[in-house]
Order: sequence, then C-alpha cells, then structure tokens
Amino acid sequence: MRELLTDKEKAFLLEADTVRAADFCNASGVHAQELVIKCHPVLPGLQNMDGPGKDMLAGEDLNKDGQGMESLCCDEPGWHEKKALSRDGCYIVLSGRTAIIKVPLIHDQLRHYFDDYKNYYYLPESDEALHKSVAAFVDKSRRRQAKADDCYMKLEGSFFPVFTTANEMMDRQVFRRERRDKEAWLCLDGRTKADRRFFSDYATWIYKYAGRVADLQ
Repeated sequence: MRELLTDKEKAFLLEADTVRAADFCNASGVHAQELVIKCHPVLPGLQNMDGPGKDMLAGEDLNKDGQGMESLCCDEPGWHEKKALSRDGCYIVLSGRTAIIKVPLIHDQLRHYFDDYKNYYYLPESDEALHKSVAAFVDKSRRRQAKADDCYMKLEGSFFPVFTTANEMMDRQVFRRERRDKEAWLCLDGRTKADRRFFSDYATWIYKYAGRVADLQ
C-alpha cells in the first residue's frame, strides 16, 4: 500500500501507537463498536515495520517497547490546530502531535468474491463457491458452474471499512454484502490484529482520505 503513494504523500506518514475496539452509543442510542487508532507523525526513513508486531488490540503503547519512531516536526497544514474531520463514517481528531482515528467496526457475515469465477463451482447446499481443483470431487448433482454473483466465500467476524482504490492497496481479502456494493470491508482477523505496519499504513491512508487529500485516485 505505502509503495503506491506519491513522493509528496510519502513525506507525511503516520505510525499507529495503539489500536483498540471501543463500544459506544450512536446518536439514536443504539449500541455500536468502532476501531480507534492513536497515531503520531514519523520520519519515513526511520521506519522499521516490515513484519508483524504485537497484538495491538491489547491497547498497549508500542512506543514503550523500544520500537517507537522519532516524531516528525510536522509541517502539515492545520496539524497543530485541534480540530475534527470526518468522511464516510470515519472520524479524525487532531491535537498537538497526536491523531485519533475512528472507523466503524461491525460484526456480520460478509462475502469475499473471487474474480476468476470460471474456475469455480458453486455449491447450493453450502451457498459458497469452491475452486474446481477441490470441488471436482463433489457429486455433480451438488455443484454447478459458478457465476460472477455467486462465486464467493462467506466469513463471519468483525470488519472495518476500506474505500475505493484502497482495495488494491491492501494485501488482504476484501468483503462485501453483495458483489456490486460500494461498501467494502476488511476482516479484523489474527493476522491483521498483529500487524503494526498494516495499521500504520491504514491510518495514513484514512488520514489522507478523510482529512487532507479528498481523492487518492
């Protein structure tokens, strides 16, 4: 993801200090959850976040383990002004050298759609698609050639949003409720929970998407 940013965009990156799931009540009084990412700006040349790190959902301050990066003397417009920004359900609060990013967190059963549907069989009984190399062993009466709209796998879990071209920037499966849905989601699985580099990249992108750059396309 970070490699796809322009040189100008790479000049300002965020590092995720802590990530946690939080409960709250929305304006209608309905219980909901959100993913809260606390960040600070960093010098891109000093980053060393290539591999998975600790389980960040523990809410631990990663700067205490010796892996924290040097803070950037930030020249971003408005960074030192305390203010709130929002876009498409994402919220950012800037205060001093800290950014608090909040995105929706949902628990649902969503679908990941496979692009190469011609190489899949759809199994009506399980309402999922399997690659032909595996589904070839299923009785012919229980499978049929998959179509674009039913070539998917289902997953139940916790999901947080990803937007437009960011789908191509994430080395992860993207989930939707329906194939043509504009809303897309990433699963908060064990791999993602432990990946510090991922949350720093995600926080940087959300900041640019919702706050500074309206469109990264």
